[in-house]
Amino acid sequence: MMAKLDIIIPHYKEDPMLMMPMFDILKIQRNVSFSDFRVLIVCDGEDIVLPDGFGKGLPFKVNHITVPHGGISAARNAGLDASNADWVMWCDSDDAFLSTTSLQTYFRFMTPDKVMISSAFFEEAPSREDGRMMLLWHSGHDYVFVHGKVFRRQWLLDNNIRFNNAIQLHEDAYCIALARYLAGEKNTTFIKDPLYLWQYNKNSVTRLYDNFVLKTYDLLCKKNAALTDEFLRRGMYVQAKGVVCRTITDAYCRLNSKSWNKPGNEEYIRDAEDAVALFLKHYDYIFKGAGDVVIKAGLDQLRDALIKGGDFDEATTIPFDEWVEQLRK
Repeated sequence: MMAKLDIIIPHYKEDPMLMMPMFDILKIQRNVSFSDFRVLIVCDGEDIVLPDGFGKGLPFKVNHITVPHGGISAARNAGLDASNADWVMWCDSDDAFLSTTSLQTYFRFMTPDKVMISSAFFEEAPSREDGRMMLLWHSGHDYVFVHGKVFRRQWLLDNNIRFNNAIQLHEDAYCIALARYLAGEKNTTFIKDPLYLWQYNKNSVTRLYDNFVLKTYDLLCKKNAALTDEFLRRGMYVQAKGVVCRTITDAYCRLNSKSWNKPGNEEYIRDAEDAVALFLKHYDYIFKGAGDVVIKAGLDQLRDALIKGGDFDEATTIPFDEWVEQLRK
């Protein structure tokens, strides 16, 4: 019997027991049949072996497949290809649903007229003040993270919506942005209540280093370049223009923010600006064609948010137009 939902979990070298919180909350899901969903674990590499009997004795089905090591994007794509469910959801091995009715809520919105469901979710993060764990709320209208999102499987296949195997960091934002724009607001259900928990894992690659995004800004630019190229390939010029403009305006605001542009980060800032300059060199024709009104609207929104949070000093920061001209040189 085909499941209604496949929960796809890539697994590499992390401790398999990290999946236990997800299994524990799935065991007590209310008002759903355990035959309506299964967990599909994708072992990313022939040498990645789960413990004997892992996933046995649970009231729901747990299957696993082993694929050649290709990274997180390739593993998620392999899970999609191996699925035969009506809907799929990609989850990290250390995440979990928030409540005993999370699946019930997702199932309620799996209607024939929708191709994507996006719920709000919580992210665990340590407080900068005292290190205590707190919950950060993310809206269901998020375009960046895979968390809390469910997709009609056949729609993904029909529209060739996949993770880009060449992208190993910031890979969520490539696939999710592509799906969100192709689905559109009309074909997407947004759930304002958080149903999913992105749990904090201190050993995650994104948590091991301070200012992780700054230190990998070249990879962020490469992801945005790949997304721009994909939109152009599909004839979606407006969406490509949006990615280009946001890349430049976001870089200006972030790289000139107080939290990033500070003593000790000079080399990282220079490397990041070099990556943005290379991106601009490739897509300057799109950026110049966007128009001042479009660029200013996006710039003001980002800059005003940082100013409000005390993280940007407009009086002492190089003007945007001058900064862009420096990149062009």
